[in-house]
Amino acid sequence: LADYYDGRTSRRYEVEVEVLGDVLAIRGDGLAHDVPRGRANVLPRLGSTPVRIELPEGGLLVAPDFAAVAANLGVPVVRTLAYRLETHPLAVLVAMAGIALAGWFAYREGIPWASSRIAEQIPYGIESQLAEDALDSMDKWMLRPTATPPGRRAALAGEFERLRAKSGAPDGTRLEFRSADWIGPNAFALPGGVVLVTDQLVELMEDREVAAVLAHELGHVRHRHGTRHVLNNSMHAFIMMALFGDATAVAGVAATVPTVFLNTGFSRDFEREADAFATGLLGRAERSPADFADALEALRQYEACFDRKEKSRDWGYLSTHPGYEERRQAALAAAGEAGRDRPPRP
Repeated sequence: LADYYDGRTSRRYEVEVEVLGDVLAIRGDGLAHDVPRGRANVLPRLGSTPVRIELPEGGLLVAPDFAAVAANLGVPVVRTLAYRLETHPLAVLVAMAGIALAGWFAYREGIPWASSRIAEQIPYGIESQLAEDALDSMDKWMLRPTATPPGRRAALAGEFERLRAKSGAPDGTRLEFRSADWIGPNAFALPGGVVLVTDQLVELMEDREVAAVLAHELGHVRHRHGTRHVLNNSMHAFIMMALFGDATAVAGVAATVPTVFLNTGFSRDFEREADAFATGLLGRAERSPADFADALEALRQYEACFDRKEKSRDWGYLSTHPGYEERRQAALAAAGEAGRDRPPRP
């Protein structure tokens, strides 16, 4: 028993189907239709749904008895296997687990790998536009104009440019100063080569220590960590930019940059890569990598001044840069001063 559709109208015919040698005889409801058996195509079946059999000229048979169809028409083994797998609870559970594992792997490994490859193809001009839009947004909602004295800013800008010249970062890479009490001592590199440092960090540190932090941020710029980080959080928009050159997508992505950078920070791998770059850059600039260790210790001592309740926001530089002691010891090792303790600040 089956339902027959002729492919020309929506009418359903209730028919009986019989295999007579090489012919599929379809009879019933005023219909008598013969089809060569070799031209009857059994379609894949999902679960316990009826079997669909394609016929010439758009005809279709829908039969509820899979076993009868398999016995008379010889359903291909691969389709029988698919049906068995789809109706076997253990096979379904294994498939679901495989899908979950594949999804986790794609999220954990696939997206970072793709973001790295795509970032290499995005022109610095697009990154610069992204940085400008993001900085405008941050200036409007999160930051205040700097209060750092012009002389100190000029001295640090000179330090930054000397480091930048030896870093391999693009010529357009620049340093920006802003005040942000609610963020505290902090610095971060936006996509496009804009390095932003807060007055609170400048006030906390000596120039050599600020320069060491800037060397670390230049590592993020050099390895395009900012773009890769935003890519991980806004993959769709950047795929459109990379594949189709749709720069209008930058505006939408730029709106997410402040939240992405302030709420998530860079990954441990990005931080370690930037740390290694910073110690190497400080060495090339005839500075000691121990300056970076001192900068980290200054931040740790600053955060130690606040109890946990007062630090409920946890916005500090170290909060988005994990592994303080590991990183400090690595910087001291690069300077040949492993195990050195830094005296407490007054």
